[in-house]
Amino acid sequence: MNEENVINISKVKKRPKICLVIVNSPLEARSRKTALALSEIADVTILDFFRSSKRESWEGQPFKLRYGDPIGIGGSEHRIWVLKVGFNLTIYPILKKLFSKRVGVFGENVVYRTLMEECPDAIISVNANTLKPCGRAAEDLGAALIYDAYEYWPEHRLESAVALTDIERAVIDEVERAYMEDADVTITVSPELAHEYQKLYGLTRTPIVTYNIPLDHVDKARLVNTPPRFIFIGNFQIARNIEMIFKAAAVTDGIDMTFQGSGVLGSWLETQIKDHKVSDRIQVNDPVPYEQLIESASFFDIGIIAHEAYNMQIDGSLPNKFFEYLSAGLALIVPPTTAFKNFPGIEEFAYILEDTSVDAVSRAIESLASDPTRITAMKKAAIEVAHQYNYENHARVIQDAFLDMMDERSSRADELQEAR
Repeated sequence: MNEENVINISKVKKRPKICLVIVNSPLEARSRKTALALSEIADVTILDFFRSSKRESWEGQPFKLRYGDPIGIGGSEHRIWVLKVGFNLTIYPILKKLFSKRVGVFGENVVYRTLMEECPDAIISVNANTLKPCGRAAEDLGAALIYDAYEYWPEHRLESAVALTDIERAVIDEVERAYMEDADVTITVSPELAHEYQKLYGLTRTPIVTYNIPLDHVDKARLVNTPPRFIFIGNFQIARNIEMIFKAAAVTDGIDMTFQGSGVLGSWLETQIKDHKVSDRIQVNDPVPYEQLIESASFFDIGIIAHEAYNMQIDGSLPNKFFEYLSAGLALIVPPTTAFKNFPGIEEFAYILEDTSVDAVSRAIESLASDPTRITAMKKAAIEVAHQYNYENHARVIQDAFLDMMDERSSRADELQEAR
């Protein structure tokens, strides 16, 4: 950033303006909570850019929400399968390339133009697919740049499930190398991934860590059910080891197990429950609205997480449901990943699996189900942790980082002004 732009930051009005930028994602919980926290000390506008014209209303919030122009085109949803597949395999790739030439990879031209119209004092780039236009706009406006990496993109960009093109993967690698060191604040989701990012890119400052903590938590854990009730909350997908959790619950007699959520394995779960004749003790429930999630989950006893740590992204991060279970006052079963094993006091409220196998999960379920006294102690410990890792503390971390950043930039601007 040149000296003139650094000096410009000292002229920021008393209540600064922040733009938080999202691409190809609805306004999810983590971004909304960041906006809520910063709305207490700044005017926040969320800029949300989709590949389609999909819109969702968020009225009554302390932040503004502006939807940008569509930054891409979607594939065919034609009800005739042959026509849909034919279009998506032949015509759609050509149209997508033509559209990308106009709007840029990840819609960067549209995002940059919108940021220049908004003229914020600080820009929050949410994930690597927004970093290039956010970085460019920050340089040209003399605005502060905050990069919030929800994923460990050096690995996440390569996963087949993410479905990025080779060009998109290359852009992500390029922009992180170009902008992470110069960002005023970098945020990631765990100490382990913060360390990996710092080591990979030689960052001068370690990224700060914020967790996706629910807005509320129960004050007191409920009494243990008879028999104890186990629950999995989340997306029914292969990566979450849904099949393994079901098999473990099915072979463990007398276990009450609920799968709450939706996803590609939802129909498989319902079929397996019928085939194994376990509908009296294993259920599939629809997801509940996010605002009701903690209260709903609090009626259970043990939350299960059992994914495999097949890369650094998974090994070094804590899933959202970890904090949801804690906030609901549940004991936990968790996999032996680095992030879980390093979490302070984990063994007080969680059973750490020996490995991620049907036998290991079954042993954990059976061990806890036979010891309600232990579950009671674990649920009490979970509540204590939830009081420490609560939304208010999460908000304070973000607010302090922002205020410290603005003070630092103002001091640098004053020094440059005096040098003139």
